[in-house]
Amino acid sequence: MSDQQFQEASELYRTVKPQLQSLQDQLKQLRKEESKAKRVFKKYMKRNQLTEMNVAGVNFVIENKERVQCNLDLVEEHFNPAEVENFVKENTVVKEVFTCA
Repeated sequence: MSDQQFQEASELYRTVKPQLQSLQDQLKQLRKEESKAKRVFKKYMKRNQLTEMNVAGVNFVIENKERVQCNLDLVEEHFNPAEVENFVKENTVVKEVFTCA
């Protein structure tokens, strides 16, 4: 990568960043309004014992799903320390992360 490419990318980023922030702020407000509507839909469905409802072409469904909860605390609770240490060693991965703060 050349210095010129880096400078062009930097300028593009400086130009685009404020525009993106403005759009994200607008989107955040719209998502809040959408969430309010969804909470009303869910209450309505529960009150009227509906498992499925369609609004504006979107199908809303209430269903129970099973899932297995697993975290290191639960593993440590149910297995001996040597097994936990071995499990952690065998299942630990290193991942490169690029962040922007």
